Amino acid sequence: MHAVHFDLDGTLMVFDRPYADLLADACERVLDTRDPAVAEAYSTAFFERLRPVEPNPYEVGARAAIDAADADADPERFVAALRDLEYGAATVREGMPALLGALAERPLGVVSNGVGAWQRGKLDAVGLAGRFDSVVTSYDAGVAKPAPGVFAHAAERLPADDHTMVGDDTEADIEGARAAGWRAVHVEDVASPADLP
Repeated sequence: MHAVHFDLDGTLMVFDRPYADLLADACERVLDTRDPAVAEAYSTAFFERLRPVEPNPYEVGARAAIDAADADADPERFVAALRDLEYGAATVREGMPALLGALAERPLGVVSNGVGAWQRGKLDAVGLAGRFDSVVTSYDAGVAKPAPGVFAHAAERLPADDHTMVGDDTEADIEGARAAGWRAVHVEDVASPADLP
């Protein structure tokens, strides 16, 4: 049996507006500012934690934004606001429901860089949570794409004779999967199951 794994952000789902707008909305809602420097402080701190899979990237990012805004705010309130905004803006990428339906007989998985609960929440928010046999995030595997370890973890969770990754990020999804011995297809090149191995 041939398993097909999908990236989440930018592949299965997209936001209905630029992410910078969501982050600015969170800053305004909690910190009463849309100063780009505050959003930048959040993003820098967040990605410094997310890429190496270090704990609490959202909370650390929130604290950085609060410090940059010189505000007295609860980091958890900022995180909750951003989560609500992300989940509310998340939409299924056009064509994905039909593609997933056509692949229903195959083992299907998600391989995503991100915090497990947050990413699973987005899948639930767009109504896709029940469509997959396995969901693996970088925080589940302890390493982020494109490292081979996340793909190995996903293969252990979803045993199959062969694995294909569908994603939007050339380095993380396509090159990472191929380096791990998987097949890989860019999401822009997938219009139907016939486009997959």
